[in-house]
Amino acid sequence: MSTPPEQTIAELIKVHERFLILFPKLYDGDHLASALALTQALKRLNKEVQIVCQGFELPEKYHFLPESETVEAELSNPKKFLIQINTEQTPLEDMSYEMKKHVLNIYITPKNDFLQTEHIKLHAEKYQYDVIFILGATSLETLGFDDETLHTFFKNKTIINIGRVNPEIEFTPINYIETDASSLAEVLYSLLIILNPKFIDTKSATCLLTGIFVTTNSFRSSRVNPRTLQIASQLIEQYQAQQKDIIKNLYYNRSIATLNLWGTIMTKLNEDQKNAIVWANITTQDFTKTASNPDSLSDIFQEFIVYIPNIKIAALFYEMSEQNIVAHVRCFDSMNLLEIFKDYQPKGTAEHVQITFINTTLVNVENKVIQFLKEKLTPKTDPMPLPQPITS
Repeated sequence: MSTPPEQTIAELIKVHERFLILFPKLYDGDHLASALALTQALKRLNKEVQIVCQGFELPEKYHFLPESETVEAELSNPKKFLIQINTEQTPLEDMSYEMKKHVLNIYITPKNDFLQTEHIKLHAEKYQYDVIFILGATSLETLGFDDETLHTFFKNKTIINIGRVNPEIEFTPINYIETDASSLAEVLYSLLIILNPKFIDTKSATCLLTGIFVTTNSFRSSRVNPRTLQIASQLIEQYQAQQKDIIKNLYYNRSIATLNLWGTIMTKLNEDQKNAIVWANITTQDFTKTASNPDSLSDIFQEFIVYIPNIKIAALFYEMSEQNIVAHVRCFDSMNLLEIFKDYQPKGTAEHVQITFINTTLVNVENKVIQFLKEKLTPKTDPMPLPQPITS
C-alpha cells in the first residue's frame, strides 16, 4: 500500500531544514500568494526557505502581501566547490588569488617543501536545498530555466509538486494534486490543514485568501464551489485574513494607464458566443497612446469574467516588434491550454499561456489562433495549423 503524499511531505518537512519554492515564470497572483503562504508556514518551524521565480518583478498591487519582497528573480549558485589542501607535511606561508581574463589564479607559497598534486583535492559540496517545492507547474519547462539548469539542478532531487493539474515532470516528484479545487491557494490550504492547522496564521491566511480572490475574481468564477466558500470563510473568521486589504490592493489601485488600455481593448473586443471566446488585438500604437505596456494585460484578463459572463477563453494579441506577435490566451474553464497548444511551444500554465510567433502579422495570428480555438472547442476535423515558425 502506497504512502499518502501528505504523509510523505510531513516527514520531509520534519527531517529537512533547507527548502526551495519555485513557481512558473508566467505566473499569476495565485502562484505568488501561495508561495508566500507556504514560506511563512515553513518559517514557523524555523526552516530555511528561498522563493525563486525566473525573471520575477513584483507588481505594485502585490506589495501588501507579507514577505513579497523576498521573492528572487533567479537561482543562486546551487552548488559550491571546495579546494582542500593538506598542510600537515607542507605548512603554508602565504596565499593569494587574482582574476585574469575569466581565469582564477590561486598562488600558494609553502614554508618548506613543494606542494604535491596529491596534497590538493577538489570537492563538490551538496546542493544547498534539501527539498524543492514546485507550485502550479505542469512541467519543469514552465519554470523558465534553461536546459542545463533543468537537467543538472533538478535531477535526483526531492521534488514536491503542488497543483490543480496532473504534471508532466520528468523526475517523478511527490504530487499533491486537487483537480477540483478553485485555485492553487485552495490546494495548499488543504495540505497545510492536514499537516498542521497551526501552520496557518494571519499572514499566511491573507496570502491564501488573496490567491482564491485572484483566481475566482472575488468568487465570480464558475470554478467557485461550496468548499471554496467554506475555506474562504475559515480564512477570514478563524485565521483573520485581511479581506479589506486584499480588496483595496487588488481592485482599487488600477493605474490610469491600465484603465486607458482597458478602454481601448473594450472598443476592439470581439466575441464568439457559440464557443464562449472573447478576444482583441493591441497594436504598438495602442500601448503608446495609453502610456501602458504588456505588463498591464494580467490585470485586464481578470476583468473579463466580471464584465463578460460565461466566457471560456479570452485571448489578447499584441505586437512585440515588427513581425513578432505575442498571443496571450487564458481559460476560465477546466481546459488545459498547455495541452491544446502543445505543438506551438507555449509558456505558462494550464490556465494561461503565452505563445510568440515570428515573421507574421498581428491580423494573421489573431485570425488563425481564434479559428484554431474554435475548431478545438467543436472538433469535427483536424484544426487548421497555426502560422509557422514559432520561437521558444
